[in-house]
Amino acid sequence: MIDPRAIVDPGAEIDPSVEIGPFTVIGAGVRIGAGSWIGSHAVIKGPTTLGRETRVFQFASIGTPRRTASTQANRRGSKSATATCSANSAPSTAARPAAAP
Repeated sequence: MIDPRAIVDPGAEIDPSVEIGPFTVIGAGVRIGAGSWIGSHAVIKGPTTLGRETRVFQFASIGTPRRTASTQANRRGSKSATATCSANSAPSTAARPAAAP
């Protein structure tokens, strides 16, 4: 079942048994296998293929470039930030303070 508040591109291939939560965005070129569950507010852009019985939890972002503080700072003209801001990845080692001697 696809929640009526979800946005699904007509170019996406979604098995009829897939459950898609509210406010989720599914882009063109996305394939989702049978029995999968996509939580609310998720974003899945193509080209992406999710196999059978895959679970994607709330607020996940798949198929999009990782956003980092350095890429955000470069848009503002600064080149000093190095820490990653993505909730889906480990922080950059460059952002960690040096260990005390």
